[in-house]
Formats: sequence, structure tokens, C-alpha cells
Amino acid sequence: MPRPQPMSCWTCGTTEPHRPLTEPQKAWLSAEIDEDFVDHYWMCARPGCRNVRTFMTERRFRKKPLRIPPDVE
Repeated sequence: MPRPQPMSCWTCGTTEPHRPLTEPQKAWLSAEIDEDFVDHYWMCARPGCRNVRTFMTERRFRKKPLRIPPDVE
């Protein structure tokens, strides 16, 4: 599994570590956005944020940020 990477976070407004999604998080995101392939998504690892982005795109979801719920690990 790739290691956390520093990336800009839309909701934090700073550069924060982002980590790849776990399998349960991938399943939740896939159902939420109706996409089968979600391996290119990363989650902000700053406590309380959990914003989702792709590796290359900070604002994947334009209307509002999409966050992984805290109960999905």
C-alpha cells in the first residue's frame, strides 16, 4: 500500500498528509459516488477532516467536500 503523501486539502486550506483508502472506505465511496473504480482516491489524514480527493485533483467534488464518515475505517 502506498505511504501517506503531502497534498493540498480543500477543506483544511493547507498541505496535509493524505493516505490511500482502506477496503471498507473504498466500498463506501464506490456506493456514494456510483463509481466502480475508486483506487485513485485519497483521504486527508488530519484529525477531523477525512476529505476525499484524487491524487491529481484537489476539488474532485465541486459543490461540497465529500468526507469519509468516521465510523468507516
